[in-house]
Amino acid sequence: MVLQGVSTRKVEEVTEMLCGRQFSASLVSHLCKQMDGAREVAALAAD
Repeated sequence: MVLQGVSTRKVEEVTEMLCGRQFSASLVSHLCKQMDGAREVAALAAD
């Protein structure tokens, strides 16, 4: 998410709309880091 320039606040807004509840900024940040790691692994596997 960071590489795409998406702010934690924007992700927080989207997750609230999709899930119908608020998540803390720290949880959103943690989840974004996990997704970035998964994306990197998938990119390496595709090579």
